[in-house]
Amino acid sequence: MGVLENELHFLLVCPVYADLRLVYIARKYYLSASNNKLNILLSSKNDDTIKNLATYIYYATLQKQIIMQL
Repeated sequence: MGVLENELHFLLVCPVYADLRLVYIARKYYLSASNNKLNILLSSKNDDTIKNLATYIYYATLQKQIIMQL
């Protein structure tokens, strides 16, 4: 896509993972995504938020591996 895949892009912006984002990340984080929202998400103390974020990262990484093999 010609975009630097940093943490912000991977977690809150990349359209490739939009379906996973809908399931695992609260809309307030990825709507008008910013570094500030990313920092708030990554520093969350909420167990459900942390679990969902870890699950998102797991499935997005699997999806990326599959795409890279094509």
